Amino acid sequence: MIHGLERRLRPPRLGSIGLGITVQPNEGKPYPREVEYFVVAEEIADVYGEKPTALPVRFPWPEPEQVLHSIDYVLRKGRSVVRRCDGMHATELRAAGADVSFPCKIDLTNPYARCPDGCRASARLSVVIPKTPLGIWEVRVGGIQRIADLLSQLRLYRAAVGPLTQLPFDLERVAQQEQYMTATGEVAWRTGYPIRVRCPYTVETVVALQEARGLPIALPPAPHEEDVVDAETDNGDVHAGGAEATAEPTGAGTNPGTERPSTSLGPAGVEFGYVTLHGPAGRSASAGAPLTDDWDISMAFAAARDLGLGPDEYTGYLAAVYGTDVDNLSPDALARQQAILTALRRQTPETRAITIEAMRRKGRTRR
Repeated sequence: MIHGLERRLRPPRLGSIGLGITVQPNEGKPYPREVEYFVVAEEIADVYGEKPTALPVRFPWPEPEQVLHSIDYVLRKGRSVVRRCDGMHATELRAAGADVSFPCKIDLTNPYARCPDGCRASARLSVVIPKTPLGIWEVRVGGIQRIADLLSQLRLYRAAVGPLTQLPFDLERVAQQEQYMTATGEVAWRTGYPIRVRCPYTVETVVALQEARGLPIALPPAPHEEDVVDAETDNGDVHAGGAEATAEPTGAGTNPGTERPSTSLGPAGVEFGYVTLHGPAGRSASAGAPLTDDWDISMAFAAARDLGLGPDEYTGYLAAVYGTDVDNLSPDALARQQAILTALRRQTPETRAITIEAMRRKGRTRR
C-alpha cells in the first residue's frame, strides 16, 4: 500500500444538488439567484419531481463533521477556488503546488464582519438519496450562520439517536426571514430558503428505540449565552443573489471542475457507514396490526414474536434491562415495552432488524 493513499480516497460522487439558478439579465453579466426548491439532476427529478422542496435522504457517515464537511471561507474565480481560510490562516492556491499561506484578515471579534478580500463561508453536505444510484450527492451550503445552524441540527440528532447512518431524514427548503448587512454597512432583511434537516420520528419514538437498543438518551449541552449569535443573522455571506448557491446541478459523470480537494475535515479516507435506501416511517408497511390499550405481559411476548424476537430472547432482554424476571415487571416497565414495540412496528424493515439484533445482544449479556 502506498503511504498516504488513504488520505486521497474519495467516495463515489454522483453529482450536486443546487440551491439556486443562474439569471441572465438583458444587460450585464449573469448572476446566481437563490430559489425556494432544490435544483436537481435528471436522476432525482425523475423520482421526486423537477422542483422538489423536500427530499428523503440517508447520511453515509455517522458523524456530523463527516456529513457536513469542507467548512472554510473560500474565494472563487469562476468555478475554481483560489483561496481557502479557516478564519485564522489563509492559503492561496497557486499553480504547480506553489501555495502561499498568510494570516486571515477577517475580524474575528465581530461576528457580522465581512472578509475584506471577499471570501465567503462555504461547506458541503453529503447525502444518499433513495431510489437513485448508490453514491454521494453533494449540496454546497453558503453563509456562516446557515452552516452553523445545519451543523447544530446534525449534532442534535447525533446526540439523540446515535450515528447518523441509523435513521432516515428529510432535507427541506424552509422560507425564513434573514437579517444581513449590506455593502454600505446597513442592516436589512430578506426572505431566504435555508436547508433544514428533519427527523421524521417523534421524541417518544426515538426514546423508545434508543431504550430498546440499550443506548443512552442525551442532548448536546446548551451554548453559552455569550456565544449565541442571532439565528436569523446570516453574516452577509449569502447575498440576495445567492452567490453561494450552486447555480445548476451536476449529474453522474459530470466533471466537477478544476477545484482542488479541500484540506479541511471531510469524508476522504473515512470508512463508509451503514446505509439503507428506504424512506422514513410511514413509507413502508408496518409489521402486524396496531397494538391495543389493553396490555399485559402475554401481549408483549406476542408482539415481540411477531417482530422476530423469540420467547427466550425476549425474556433475556427484559431481565437485562429491568433486572428482574418477567413475572415481576412493574406497570411502568410494561407501558414502556408497549411504546418500544409499537415504535418498532413503524420502522423500516432494515432499521427494525438492527434494533431487534441489538435487543438480542442485550439479552445474551444476561444469560
